[in-house]
Amino acid sequence: MASETASVSAVPRVTGTVRVDVRTETVEELVRLNLSRTDVAVTRHEVDRMLDPAEDLPGIRSEDGVTIVPILEERVVVEVRPYLKAELHITTTTRTEDVAMPVTLRRQTAEVTRKSVDADTGPHSQQPGED
Repeated sequence: MASETASVSAVPRVTGTVRVDVRTETVEELVRLNLSRTDVAVTRHEVDRMLDPAEDLPGIRSEDGVTIVPILEERVVVEVRPYLKAELHITTTTRTEDVAMPVTLRRQTAEVTRKSVDADTGPHSQQPGED
C-alpha cells in the first residue's frame, strides 16, 4: 500500500526594518503659582502697672486677632510683687501674591522609520530552482 506524506516548513525572510529614534529636548516654561505668606509684626507697649498681690499673673492672650505676651519683672517695694512692665502685641497679616518662575521640563519624541526589503532580492530569499 502506497501513501503520500506532505511536509511543510517555513523559511524566515526579512521583509523590512524598523528604526526608532528617540530625542529628548528641554523646554523652558513659565510656571505660575499663587503663594501665601504670613508677615508678623511685633510692637512693644509699655504698661508700667504694679500688680495687686491677690491678682493672678497675666498669661498670653489674644484680643481682636492680636496675640499679647506679658513681660513681667519683680521690683523691690517693701515687699516683692509682680510688676507688669510691658506687653508685646503680635499682629499677623496674610498676603497672597502671584509669582511666575521658569522651570526646565524634558520632553521626548520618537520618530519611527519603516523600510521595506524587496521579497525577491532580500538577503534570505531563494531564487526559483534553488533548494
